[in-house]
Amino acid sequence: MKHKVSLVVVYNHNYESNIDRIESLYAGRFDKIFHLMPFYRGHKSNVAKIYGNSYLFHDYIRQGLGTYKNNESSHYCFAADDLLLNPNINQYNLTEILNLDDNTGYIPSISALTYRELVYWSEWTIMSLRSMVLSGNGCEYKSFIPDINYARCAFDAHGISSRNIDKNVFIEMQKYFAPDNTNYYKFFPRGYSNSWHRFIYQKLRGWSYTDWLNHRLNSLINSGAGRPVNDDFLYPLAYGVSDFLVVPHNKIDDFTNLLGIFAAMNVFVEIAMPTCMLLTLDKLKFEKNKHRQTGNAIFDMTDDMSKQYEYKLSNLMENWPDNLLFIHPLKLSRWS
Repeated sequence: MKHKVSLVVVYNHNYESNIDRIESLYAGRFDKIFHLMPFYRGHKSNVAKIYGNSYLFHDYIRQGLGTYKNNESSHYCFAADDLLLNPNINQYNLTEILNLDDNTGYIPSISALTYRELVYWSEWTIMSLRSMVLSGNGCEYKSFIPDINYARCAFDAHGISSRNIDKNVFIEMQKYFAPDNTNYYKFFPRGYSNSWHRFIYQKLRGWSYTDWLNHRLNSLINSGAGRPVNDDFLYPLAYGVSDFLVVPHNKIDDFTNLLGIFAAMNVFVEIAMPTCMLLTLDKLKFEKNKHRQTGNAIFDMTDDMSKQYEYKLSNLMENWPDNLLFIHPLKLSRWS
């Protein structure tokens, strides 16, 4: 049977003005185009009204399931609203280009979550790991996600390490933010660190960003997160690009169900999305350890690059770079 893909456009925020423009870009290439729009105020049947936080936009995919799920599609392509697909891609050839069968999904890259990412994304990863470390935390999820042994087997089967973060995660993270720890600046150049201080936490009790993180880590440790758990390592987690993915129809229910649970646990989207794909898809294509460095996509459309096309979508479409799957981000408001 020939594969047919539905295109599902995911919006971080309410940009209803982009709906018609995006549909015109993909008209004639995809029969079924759906939109997952936060706080939607219109009445189009192919637009799902979504409620949520953009840091947890994986839940948009779960909320919109009733709008886009259909028996005519073999796969669903989820693409960010500021992502532009190769103009030669259509509903019939996308699975051929990515070499996907009925049971195989695609995500550009996946890597095991390690301490480096925990430090780099400190706020979001602390939020993500809190439920994993502390029992309950307002969400009784443990009997509804795959058990840790299944999760490890799933990670190992896909070639992703499943033992990277140990039981003392918050104690170890705290070491990175100690005032005398120069390793912190190996991850964050001082200029970058200071800009965060000024931008986010300068007025919070007069604390620096690292002061605030240490306070939060201490609270977690004192509440029980520093106590030993039954295993030396925590539940395996991954991270990866979450702005473009393809999920087979026969796995969409399992995938979206787990996405909803991870959203309830406050797991950050770039951790939740790849982790849920590893746990629910038996067959998955991706590049390993290539976060935003995959060879078939542009993840930084610079002004210089955009000026080559005079900020005209017609010029870009007519002169699309060879072998490029997509460009992201590309802000439609800046292009004619």
